[in-house]
Amino acid sequence: MSNDSSQPERPADDAPRAQDLLPLVYAELRAVAGAFIRSERQGHTLQPTALVHEA
Repeated sequence: MSNDSSQPERPADDAPRAQDLLPLVYAELRAVAGAFIRSERQGHTLQPTALVHEA
């Protein structure tokens, strides 16, 4: 079989960049989750971090 060329090969130095981006993406997801939860009814117990972890 032939190689799947739909995904380009990544250089080995991509791992540190992805590792650097993870905290930024996580913070953004928590901010979006927080905004969503604030728009919901009062009194629920779900926290933004828990919502991000469930996703």
